[in-house]
Amino acid sequence: MSNFRLTSEQKDSIVHARHGGNMAIIAVAGSGKTLTLSGIAASDQRSGIYLVYNRRMKEDIQGRLPPHVRAMTGHSLAFNAVIGSSYDYRMKFEAARDGRTIPMRTVVENTDCLALAPLTTKQAAALILETINQFQYSADLELSRHHVPIEKIPAKIRAQMDEASLRYIQETACDASQAIWAKMVDEASDFPILHDTYVKILQLRQPEFSVPRYLCDEYQDINPVMASIISGQRGQKIFVGDPQQQIYGWRGSINALEALSKEEDVASYNLTRSFRFGPEVAGLANRVLRGLGSSIQIQGAGQRIGKPDPRKPVTVIARHNITLLEHVLAASKRQQSFYLAGSSSEITQMIKSSYALYRGQTKEVKHPDLSGYDNWNEFKATAHLLNDQTLGHLIRITEKYKDRALDLIDTIARQRDTTEAQADVILTTAHKAKGREWSQVHLAGDLALDPKLVAKLQCGVELSMDERERVNLLYVALTRPKHALILPSSIQDNLIKLRDIPLQAKHQSSKANDQPDSAMTTAMAPESTIQDSGYSPNSSTY
Repeated sequence: MSNFRLTSEQKDSIVHARHGGNMAIIAVAGSGKTLTLSGIAASDQRSGIYLVYNRRMKEDIQGRLPPHVRAMTGHSLAFNAVIGSSYDYRMKFEAARDGRTIPMRTVVENTDCLALAPLTTKQAAALILETINQFQYSADLELSRHHVPIEKIPAKIRAQMDEASLRYIQETACDASQAIWAKMVDEASDFPILHDTYVKILQLRQPEFSVPRYLCDEYQDINPVMASIISGQRGQKIFVGDPQQQIYGWRGSINALEALSKEEDVASYNLTRSFRFGPEVAGLANRVLRGLGSSIQIQGAGQRIGKPDPRKPVTVIARHNITLLEHVLAASKRQQSFYLAGSSSEITQMIKSSYALYRGQTKEVKHPDLSGYDNWNEFKATAHLLNDQTLGHLIRITEKYKDRALDLIDTIARQRDTTEAQADVILTTAHKAKGREWSQVHLAGDLALDPKLVAKLQCGVELSMDERERVNLLYVALTRPKHALILPSSIQDNLIKLRDIPLQAKHQSSKANDQPDSAMTTAMAPESTIQDSGYSPNSSTY
């Protein structure tokens, strides 16, 4: 590794790592955290584990590491320790289609789902499995009532239940889940187990591995069960990530990195120079960071933002999968090829079920979020009552396109063999975009923050976990582009209102980028100016 490629911040982190001791490195988007961790791994002959968030990251990083450091996911670490040493657990794992799914009928056959009325047996089984999932994500040693996710009860039923009824469901679901969990951990039982099950089993064993060093990437998104396993180890631990990119709370992740950076026995370092983008994008991202109360500001060291080039591919980033449907239609209308990141089955099933319910064909409604409603008006009323934005957008799509809604499914099917490299338009969500970068990025309007949330950021009011993740999603999406950024007016308005939030005086730095509102015209292209470029649907859809 050539030292001239390293910033002073990266060099400081690598030098400190050689001396031992635990570290927390806050690394902003595009700041070269992988290069820094690779430098730490290569700085001495200490063997170690490079812990990554998913398999794609594992494959990307392994070739950059020295032979004495091995890249692993938390699941692969636990699989070797639990499944690899037990024939019985392996059989239970294979019975769940290699840990992918436990059939509903298996749960129904092993517990009294009728006790969870008014839920159907299928709904009761789903609630029990989700309760077990929540326990498996946690660091708790026992499954209890607070693991029962009331929000997973179908909206129609939940809207009609009082507090006493909800408490009864919680207690009954907890008892049933405990009984199922006992069968899952019992090697003599043939009840199947999932991927997250063997991670939980490992945590309950409180293992100790003889590994001198742990390099923990994307630590802001680690879940409590894995954090518990790592914290129990004796080796040097180096935690790296960005607290403002924590967007997986719904999967049980916790912002462990932010807490660690405040501990006395953990040395804190920052990587604030982003090589992905220039000062314009950095300035916009810094407004969001100040709103979140971050003491870190980004220095944009990459290429300055330019005008979008309609001859080159563009990546559309949305909050919800359903939002991408408008962009599917726009790309199809302009005869542009598109790539829809992730599985399209969820979207197509929602469209089919929504259209069936709209037509009154309730027997054809298969998607769990739409099943159980007697008619379309009841579904609309419940979605409004719960203020569910995903369902609200689905309702608007269905009512707008009516019979043509099913054409969307055919449009998606025609493009299923198009790869990302071949596409004129890449369609993805902010969750899937995390860790990625593209030349030209267009943010969808559903990433905009509502006025009440912006007001909270302006006043420094504490945010709920859901509110914070909404802001984090905007920050993640904003920091994906390298050369061009396209924003709807709603997000531009957010950024203008966040302009004057001050940075704490002791953390102010002349190196950090911030841009006046006049820079808006050069930092990004407003959506209204690129309608003829083929990048977006009509702005009135936002």
